[in-house]
Amino acid sequence: MMWLKRLNSEIASPHAAALLLGGAAFLSKLLGMFRDRLLAGRFGAGDTLDSYYAAFQIPDILFTVFLVGAASAAVLPVFVAYEREGAESSEKFVSNLLTVFSVFASLAIVAAIIGAPWLVRLVAPGFGAEKLRLAIELTRLLLVNTLFLGIAGILSSVLQARHRFFVFALPPIVYNLGIVGGILFFVPFFGPIGLAYGVLAGGVMQILIAVPALVDMRFGIRPRFQLDEPGLRQVTRTALPRVLAIVMNQVVLVVLAAIASFFAAGSVSVFRLAANLLYVPVGLFGVSYALAIFPKISQAAVRGEYKRFAHQLQMGVRNILFWVLPAAVLFVVLRAHIVRVVLGAGAFDWEDTRLVAAVLAVLALAVVSESILPLILRAFYALGRTREPLFWDFLGSLTAVGLSLGFAFLFFWQPPALAMLARILRIGDLASPDILAVALGFALGSIANVFLLSFALRRVLRLTGGARPAIGRVGSMVAAALIAGVAAYLTLLPFPALVSTRTFVGIALQGLTAGAAGLAVYGLILAWQKNPEILAIAESFRQHLVSLGRTPEVFETEKLDGDSAR
Repeated sequence: MMWLKRLNSEIASPHAAALLLGGAAFLSKLLGMFRDRLLAGRFGAGDTLDSYYAAFQIPDILFTVFLVGAASAAVLPVFVAYEREGAESSEKFVSNLLTVFSVFASLAIVAAIIGAPWLVRLVAPGFGAEKLRLAIELTRLLLVNTLFLGIAGILSSVLQARHRFFVFALPPIVYNLGIVGGILFFVPFFGPIGLAYGVLAGGVMQILIAVPALVDMRFGIRPRFQLDEPGLRQVTRTALPRVLAIVMNQVVLVVLAAIASFFAAGSVSVFRLAANLLYVPVGLFGVSYALAIFPKISQAAVRGEYKRFAHQLQMGVRNILFWVLPAAVLFVVLRAHIVRVVLGAGAFDWEDTRLVAAVLAVLALAVVSESILPLILRAFYALGRTREPLFWDFLGSLTAVGLSLGFAFLFFWQPPALAMLARILRIGDLASPDILAVALGFALGSIANVFLLSFALRRVLRLTGGARPAIGRVGSMVAAALIAGVAAYLTLLPFPALVSTRTFVGIALQGLTAGAAGLAVYGLILAWQKNPEILAIAESFRQHLVSLGRTPEVFETEKLDGDSAR
């Protein structure tokens, strides 16, 4: 069918792919926010959500250990090399990888299910008996989903390598649809356990949507178990440092959740709900550009074209900053509006809103660092340098944990310090703002992590002869973002006299108007300064609107002119 062929067609332009991935990520994030609204409205920031979020800790670590957390970064270069030998070689490689993963992951899942009572106590030592029981039940079900996500991740690497970005972009969407379906249809019948059933449904759907694209490409997969295959060994060698790095990041989240489990009921939920909002711009812009540019920088690295590699990397960083700098500022200015509009329903009361908003304001410090991180890491993988970032990532992880523990002890022994931070964030009257310690440690640790990795990457590029990927003229974007924040804040001031901000419509209208004013000011300032990013984006939308049949070509990064490389 013609429409199916269009959906499965190849997209070669990195910016066209980024726009498509960004659009899909935007839809996924909308679904994610709707999911969180349903969760918050049904359960509130309390014990049930604490157990639900804690139940993801062990499955996430297991998912990472079995290479799939690094699937696209580790598998894609090896798959591309096999593609040069012919379709049969690449099919055998993927078939073997899928079989080996499925066998060993299944064994590990069974062991983790048996040991769940002990494992969950490690990640949530502060939970009471009932919260712990629910977390254990949810963990056992979510462990099964690890297998589904792993298979889907490997298949997605094939789609990414073949530039089938439309289907590649769908898994997060169907995953969130599964969870939303679980909240709406399973929870009324099964209670909180229905949440896990929805997650499982989303995992299965991720596999099913890849099948038509694989059939269209005539990509055959058959059971094949060969541990000594060179491609499998190369993936293991390449992925192992990255797996260790991701495990460290997961351990950081586990430790942060463990710290939060000792705070007031709902603290784990408050942090996760705020973090989910933080990762909206990270997913929309940071991850989308990293995924779209990774095949290009991989090809440049394989060919030894390090000048092109550095140029494309630099351009990716600049484009990510263009989008996320105003997002970080507006997160601080409009934090209460964002949280109330997205999550404010049912059992999620005004006190929950204020606390999540305060945590979001602190996490906004990490919007830029978390958005740049995926691209920096993929730059190392494209160069075949998977060990260098491991050490720096380890230091960054230690920093985040150390700072979180340090702030927790500081706020415990010096309550005036916590009270001062709470007053700055306008939650001084709340009884338990201790979770701010975890948020502050995470944000500062993220900044330190990206700073260390960027330093290491600059050293690597100098060694390979590539141009140093300087960010360039980002000062104007930073200044424009700060001015945009001031404009948004000033726009908020007259609203209470014009519209009631005690209603959903009123607070949504106030937030949207202020946000639009801030973004308009940001765009006008950069247009006046002839910022290359905003001019390129405006030209792209003017000439080529993205459709199923046509994608913009003006964003191609083949030209290495002096202006674009600044």
